[in-house]
Amino acid sequence: RNALKYMIYANGNATVIPLDSGSRIGEYVSLALDTNNKAHLAYVDTVNKVLKYAKCTGDNPFSTDNWVKDNVDTDLNGMSNSTLALDKDNLPHIAYQSGAGSAKKLKYIKRNSDRNWSQPQEIDTGFIDSENYNSCIAINRAGKPCIASGPNKYAEWTGTIWSTSTFTTLAIPKKS
Repeated sequence: RNALKYMIYANGNATVIPLDSGSRIGEYVSLALDTNNKAHLAYVDTVNKVLKYAKCTGDNPFSTDNWVKDNVDTDLNGMSNSTLALDKDNLPHIAYQSGAGSAKKLKYIKRNSDRNWSQPQEIDTGFIDSENYNSCIAINRAGKPCIASGPNKYAEWTGTIWSTSTFTTLAIPKKS
């Protein structure tokens, strides 16, 4: 719990390298591989309440010099989940929960092509229950982020606003 480590298993051998360290760092980690097979990680520094991002930029992931790390959102008030997806240009999109209890909010942030991060967007204040549900993000064919959260919440970026909905769980009959 005191370090974020990246492990590569190849040819029967595991190699572990430390990427970040500190008390309770690397919690709620999410991993995505880009089209060049480079690793991208979203994770949380729980003590300092910071959402972080790391990307392998070089050909040698075993060298910490080949990793770039960013503090993505430094204004978290409690944290319970982060999820990462990459778009067709290998740019990261992160959905995450900030706050606690009834003040918990689902947020979204992305890295732009100029290598800067967008301002965090609050999806919907009533979107997250006080329960500790995980979220999941994906980029649809139109290049828009879609986020599922909790047992029955869904949000999709229209290009101008977040369209949110609540759905009921359907029972899927078993095949006979």
